[in-house]
Amino acid sequence: MKTFQESDLIWVFPDNECFQMADLSTYIKIKGHKLKEMDFTWWISQDNQINLIELKNFTKHPKAKEAPNPHTFFNDFITKATDHLLMLNAIWLKTDIGNSLLNDIVSCCPQFPNEIAKIKRIKFYFIVKDDSTDAAIKHQPLQDEILKELRGRMQLFGVDYLRDIYLLDHQTANQQGFSFSEPN
Repeated sequence: MKTFQESDLIWVFPDNECFQMADLSTYIKIKGHKLKEMDFTWWISQDNQINLIELKNFTKHPKAKEAPNPHTFFNDFITKATDHLLMLNAIWLKTDIGNSLLNDIVSCCPQFPNEIAKIKRIKFYFIVKDDSTDAAIKHQPLQDEILKELRGRMQLFGVDYLRDIYLLDHQTANQQGFSFSEPN
């Protein structure tokens, strides 16, 4: 198991095949060029699948006393997904930066694929911690907008955008097997 703290929540992954791009020395060097990353990259080798996960904790947002509005982060979600895919593509194209990123990644996630041909699926999860009672219903219009915006980008990478992009509230995410909790 591998444990991280992100957005004031403790995340536990069932294996060690996950990492945070933000922790990689190569990413730290290039992020000043206005690149953004998803919070977690999780390689599931038995399925040849990459899960890219972004978490927003609205309970810690400065405007949390108001009704949280996930649309506030729409552009951020789109930019993070796009930039993260571009960085993965640099790995698979074997550019100098891509090779450097891969070296950083395999030090913490040894099974990570160095060729796109080894990947069957890339899934995106945008998970929102929102204590409102209608979170799942409230987030559906935003999921539809994210799908529409990312459709072309995802098709370039073979992502089935109707199945592989999810906007989930934290309760639904936990029910689907993601493991996170608030620190004690």
